[in-house]
Formats: sequence, structure tokens, C-alpha cells
Amino acid sequence: NSHSEIKDYKRFKINKKIKNILDKNFCITYGGNIGKAQNFYNILIVSKKILFKKKIKFLIIGSGSEFKDIKNKIKNLKLKNVYLFPMVNKYQINHIFHKSKALILSLKKNIFLSKTIPSKLQNYLAIGKPLLISADGEVNDLIKKNNCGLTSPAEDCIILKKNIIKIFKKRKKIYFSSNARKLYLNKFQIKNNIKNLIKYL
Repeated sequence: NSHSEIKDYKRFKINKKIKNILDKNFCITYGGNIGKAQNFYNILIVSKKILFKKKIKFLIIGSGSEFKDIKNKIKNLKLKNVYLFPMVNKYQINHIFHKSKALILSLKKNIFLSKTIPSKLQNYLAIGKPLLISADGEVNDLIKKNNCGLTSPAEDCIILKKNIIKIFKKRKKIYFSSNARKLYLNKFQIKNNIKNLIKYL
């Protein structure tokens, strides 16, 4: 995602139903692949525990092998605070991310996953929103060290729940948001990466 794409997000209209959810609530959003690695069950368990916080809603947008399963679980667990939508184009997803209050990334407990930084994280940071991370290793360390949001170990529902309520209560948005943008510009922007490479040639 280039910076200009992110700046132009408002030109791309989003589904009225999604817009309505975003406008009226404190939305925590995930956008991207819906597969086993992302461990959505973790998010669903936590969302059930915070149904009493009426303003907090989870928005999951994407496609993947677990889409149907997640849809059924939302229904079976009677989760009135989780909304699932099929994937939209990257401009619309940027618009949705901008209107969200926080972005969430949840990964399974897995040695391989703990050593990787998903490309999704780069997109999240570029938007400049507080991040809620439920993962081990690299991702967790990077977000904690740069103070871009609140982190919890993979599959730890108790800390994730606390972090969600904390981010909702404190709304420490500005602080986390500017740190997220800073980290994106310093670490991930291609121009900067080329500059860094040139330094070592």
C-alpha cells in the first residue's frame, strides 16, 4: 500500500451497513485472510466475554478457509457484537480501517508464526490506529517496543480481554496512532528501506 493510496481512501465508498456499524460504535477491526493461523476463535471467545460493553463491536472482513466456520460460530455463540463481511477491495478496506477505533491481529501459538511479521502488520501501521495484538514473538515485541498498542501472548484470552477494555476506556488513541505511523515510516516504507540498504553497500 503506497501512502497516496492510503490518503485517497475517502474517495472509495463503503457498504452502508458497515459504515453504520463504524459510525455508531467503538469498532475493533480485522481485515484480511480468514484462516487457521489467525485464530479467530480467540477473538470470538473474548467478544462473548465483553458483550456487556455494548459500544464495543468487532468487525471481521475477509475471505479464507475459515469464513464459513466463523460465520456459524458467531451464530451459535449468539454474538451480537461481531460482524463478518466478505473481503472488499484494498481502497475500501483502508477506508474501513480509518473509521475503526483499533485494529486487531490474532495469531495461533506456533513456533513458525512467532518468528514472522505478517505483511498485514505493515498495512495496519500505515493506517496509524492503535493495535491490539494477540501473538507471540516478533510481532508482539515490535508493537510493545514501539508502543503502538497493547499486546498479549497468543491464545491468551484473559489479557486480550483486559487490553480491549483498557483501549476502550483510555482511548489512548493519539499516542498509539502516531507511534504506529512513525514505525511504519521508519521501518517499512520502501524508500526508507532502500536508504537503509544503501548505507550498508
